[in-house]
Amino acid sequence: MKGVRVVDQPISLFHGETLSTTTTIKGLGLPDQVSEAVVYDGSADFRLQLGPPLDYCGKTIDNEVTFTDYTTVAKDRSTSTSVDLSALSTAAAGDYWYLASRFPFGGATIDVDGANSTDPCTMTGYYWNGSTWAAASITDGTNSGTICLAQDGNVTWTVPAAWRPKEFAAAGDRWLYVMRLQVDDDLDAATTIDEITLLPDTTANPPGYFESATVYTLSLNKDEVGSLCFYLDSGTSTQYITWAKHSYS
Repeated sequence: MKGVRVVDQPISLFHGETLSTTTTIKGLGLPDQVSEAVVYDGSADFRLQLGPPLDYCGKTIDNEVTFTDYTTVAKDRSTSTSVDLSALSTAAAGDYWYLASRFPFGGATIDVDGANSTDPCTMTGYYWNGSTWAAASITDGTNSGTICLAQDGNVTWTVPAAWRPKEFAAAGDRWLYVMRLQVDDDLDAATTIDEITLLPDTTANPPGYFESATVYTLSLNKDEVGSLCFYLDSGTSTQYITWAKHSYS
């Protein structure tokens, strides 16, 4: 296989997994403490971009007086922990949920655990423009047709030119790019999400081109990278990923 590199630093852990790739971009979150990824597709050329880290995920049910922080469980790669949006109400009731990063991002891959069944129910998004929350034009891939958060999928948007970082109290007053999400009817009492992986701003940074049957070794800076995001220009394939933890990481 082309592109094999001999690792020159001590390794304390390997972890392998596969990802079914299609023409829809999909984010795969970095497992805890890894510092390198080896990616390989034996049959198809593929596109790859690095997604930013998820620096905050949480909700409020009292119009931002208090927040519940789900950041750790949103990105721990575990099916035994969940982001709990059960019975989340509407913006009129002061209920919102949030995704935020230090870097602009173009959406998120949402792995739904407990599907919402409120019908109809639509999810909308708002970004901070420096002075107020402004409507973002989102495409909700978790919507089954009339029900949001009913299935796994991507929630995406074109990154607004006016998007500005916000000093966000929920995240320790850090300055973050925040997307505020809200629903127009109460979610049902068992709506949960297993994992949330941010997607890159593909308009400003289009994914790179990678050849099939080639091993690519990627050193990862987890301060700036939270996910590997794959898609194909056509067809379907399988991506093989080996994560490596070096003894110094």
